[in-house]
Amino acid sequence: MEIKSDDWLSGIFGYPVFQVYADVHENVEDQLHDHIASQSKALYWAKIPTDAVMIGRQLLAQGFYVVDVNATVERRANIEDRFCDARGIEVHAYAPQYESVLDVARSCFRRSRFHLDPNIPNDMADTVKVEWVRNYTRGLRGDKLFVVAKGEHVIGFLAALVYERDGMMVANSDLLGVLEPFQRLGVGRILLEAFVREYKKRCDFLQGGIQMSNISSLRLSERMGFFVSRAQQILHLHV
Repeated sequence: MEIKSDDWLSGIFGYPVFQVYADVHENVEDQLHDHIASQSKALYWAKIPTDAVMIGRQLLAQGFYVVDVNATVERRANIEDRFCDARGIEVHAYAPQYESVLDVARSCFRRSRFHLDPNIPNDMADTVKVEWVRNYTRGLRGDKLFVVAKGEHVIGFLAALVYERDGMMVANSDLLGVLEPFQRLGVGRILLEAFVREYKKRCDFLQGGIQMSNISSLRLSERMGFFVSRAQQILHLHV
C-alpha cells in the first residue's frame, strides 16, 4: 500500500489530503490505521475497482465510505462519426475574454464526489471545480479548454488532457460543465463532438469519466461510440 499526499487538494482544503493506493489483494488495515492515527485533521480518498471486495471491506472498516461510482468510457479515435447539427452553437478555444468559464465551474456541479460528500461544504466543493478549471486557463493543466459562449458569457466548457498509455496517445475529457439554464439543450453533446473532432486524428483513443448514476451521459457516450471499459468506487474518510 502507498499513501501519497495530494498536494493540490491539500492547498485548497487547507489541511492534509491523502490518496490511498492499494493492491486489491493487499492487507492494509494496520498500516492505514497507524497513518490515520497520526493525523489530527485530514481527508483520505481512494479509488478502487467495483469488484475489489476485500480492499473495500478494509477501507470501510477504517471509516471510509463510498461517495461516487465512476465509469471510464473510451473508444478508438478513428472510428466513423456522424455529428449532429450544431444549430448555430460555436465552440471556441479558451481565451482571456472567456474568463466567465470560472463562474460556470462554480455553479454547474451538484453531484461530483465533493458535492455528494456530506462532510464537505458546498462552497468548498465548488472551489475545487473552480481551481481545477483555473489551472486550464493558466496553462498549468491539460491540453485544451473548449468553451461555448453567448457573446463573451460562457455557458459551457470541456477541459481535455492528453497522455501516453502503452505507446498510444489518449485524449481524456477531464471535466465537462454546462450552466444550469442551458443543460439538456445539446450544449454538452456539441462540446463532446468538438473534443472528438479535435483529437480523433491526433490520438489513438478517446476517453472520459462519467458517474454511473448519470444515465443520460452514459447513453450519449454510447451513441458517440464510447463503451464502458471499467467502473470504480471512490471512497472518502475524514479525520
